[in-house]
Amino acid sequence: MIFFRVLSNFRLCSIIIPSIFIATGISAPEWKVTGNRAFATELLFTSSVGYNSNPALESRPSVSQPDQDIKGSPFSIHTLSLEQGFTIADKCTIDVSPSVTYLNLWEMPDNHQFNLGISLSPAVSGKRFTSYLFTNALLYRDSMIEPDERDEFTLGAVGEIVLSGRYTLAFEHSWQRISYLKDAPLFFHEARNIQVNIGRNGNMNNGGNSDMNNISLSDMDISNQPLQEIYSARDDLNMLLKTRLDIFLLPSLTASAGLKYEYLVSSLDAESFWQLTPNIKIVWDFASQWQFLMDTQVERRKYFNVNEQLWNDSAISMLSAAYINNNLLNIRDINCTTSLDMRLVYFWNNIEIFTDFLIEHGEYPLNNESYNQRVLQCGFSWAL
Repeated sequence: MIFFRVLSNFRLCSIIIPSIFIATGISAPEWKVTGNRAFATELLFTSSVGYNSNPALESRPSVSQPDQDIKGSPFSIHTLSLEQGFTIADKCTIDVSPSVTYLNLWEMPDNHQFNLGISLSPAVSGKRFTSYLFTNALLYRDSMIEPDERDEFTLGAVGEIVLSGRYTLAFEHSWQRISYLKDAPLFFHEARNIQVNIGRNGNMNNGGNSDMNNISLSDMDISNQPLQEIYSARDDLNMLLKTRLDIFLLPSLTASAGLKYEYLVSSLDAESFWQLTPNIKIVWDFASQWQFLMDTQVERRKYFNVNEQLWNDSAISMLSAAYINNNLLNIRDINCTTSLDMRLVYFWNNIEIFTDFLIEHGEYPLNNESYNQRVLQCGFSWAL
């Protein structure tokens, strides 16, 4: 996805490969540079190595899975990107930016993506207002979590208004079509590991201690059990609205406050949701060749009618409502994910050397379980 472009005084390479690439698989760059620039071909190579404490975003050990072992992995990630600008009849400019990224998890299967972005903007920007249209195509392939494999297409518009010498306001509206390639159960990340047991007296347990002879729910003759059933690969339509206020606090210090709203409609109703994400970003050029970046955000996701989707028209509905309310499955329809990303960059000619540390905590809908992730990486970006 192409998102807001960063302020013109921000450095390019240090923003291109944030550690969020590792958090949930590879994703497209979150920020790009704006401002007038020459339309020469720009080739950028970025490479880093590091350690991810939880690449698969596994739930931490819980009552339902007390013996679960979360496996981390060293990794290396490499990205090659090209950006080329064209001017058409002195009226508009077109930027074309293909990129390919390969993530090598040393102890797990790898993943990779191909991304192609195109933006269209007026050749002469206004003094206070600039805008552009963009489209983006993404092909993502994952050998570790195959149901995450998908093709994405995005179309949208971005505008930036210079309110004063200290404030800049940016906004974006876009539509995104996401086509998953693999069949999967509901809420795949957690449903793949869930185990629910039923005792002889009819009480449901989530793997807790019991003297009764328990049998796995998956062993019951339930042909339409919603958490075990494999659903056809889904298609999602996602609408995004974003706004961001940039504040130039000092010549060397800039802060940004953003808000993103998403409304996703899925062909699999239980996967439909709306999401609100506030974000704060700070960029500090504390020395002539040094830069510190900090980015923190909170994602609040609300699933639509998830309980009704799971239990209606299912053979599990023959079980009494008491089972559902008694921790049959604790279904949390509001989930929050918080993250803090910190990066230190050293600039040397056309090379940027960086170290990055990401902390993330996320929640899953099922069983009120959650995951933690820590990612540390060091690398460089080289403008060829």
